[in-house]
Amino acid sequence: MRYTVRMVTIWMPIATAAIALAALTLRDASPPGLDGYCPVALVEEWRWAHGDSSIVATFEGCRYWFSSDEALTRFRREPVRYTPALAGVDPVLWLDEGRRAPGTRKFGVEYARRIWLFASEQTLHRFVQSPSRYVVLVAKSRGHSASPSKVADDE
Repeated sequence: MRYTVRMVTIWMPIATAAIALAALTLRDASPPGLDGYCPVALVEEWRWAHGDSSIVATFEGCRYWFSSDEALTRFRREPVRYTPALAGVDPVLWLDEGRRAPGTRKFGVEYARRIWLFASEQTLHRFVQSPSRYVVLVAKSRGHSASPSKVADDE
């Protein structure tokens, strides 16, 4: 019995370290929002500017890279303005089919002062047929809070 307790004591930290390492690896392996392009440059200048992987913030569980410290500062002030609606989830698949599929910038549009991303050309076309329907449903489903989630800095 004493031997078993020692094995647990010895192996538990190793298992814990392995889990922590796997979580860190998964976090670092996940692609940044907007494929690493700066959301501030996209919204303010309508151009795809590559972000710097050392200038990073997380909002609603998604990491974003920024082209400059100034862009990061502007993002911190108004993160909702610069991030895709639904954190980049395809609103058509989510609302019509109950699936949370990530959209891509290849199938992105601006509507109602927000960026909307879609998983396919087909879902983009469904959105374009009745965009206000999706905007209203998203606002209702999310409870439209006055204060956005907190922006976290990645280190």
